[in-house]
Amino acid sequence: MMNTNPTIAIDDPTRADVLALLERHYAFTLAHSPEGACYTFKPEELAGPAMTFWTARRDGRPVGCVALYQRNERFGELKSLHVAEGERGTGLGERLVQVVIDAARVCGFEELGLETGKSDGFAASRRLYARLGFSDTPAFPPYQCGGFSHCMKRAV
Repeated sequence: MMNTNPTIAIDDPTRADVLALLERHYAFTLAHSPEGACYTFKPEELAGPAMTFWTARRDGRPVGCVALYQRNERFGELKSLHVAEGERGTGLGERLVQVVIDAARVCGFEELGLETGKSDGFAASRRLYARLGFSDTPAFPPYQCGGFSHCMKRAV
């Protein structure tokens, strides 16, 4: 029997089971992005000192992930949000984003930004971010080149 809610905790993005989840995230992003417009972080980057990485697990199995990247003392960036296909539509994406918002608040950030794609493949993500208070903003570095990035920000 499955748990009703996955648990979300800080995790190591280089763990074997998490790597498999991140590979699915990278494959999805590449499939919905033009060449050269994929800004995903490698697992070792997600494990870096300016990064906090969370995994959602159901019955011990990773089913979602998200990261908070500290760009500077006032600005954090949401990175690598991914929810496994069988978990989409359950509210897990919202829970993961809320974990990042709460952590950004604890860190004392003033703003939280994100970059996603403009294609239809990212439409559900853009709707989720808008529901959680993010609004469209001009592309911020390093996303201002290429024209595919859809950037959003919100106050923390």
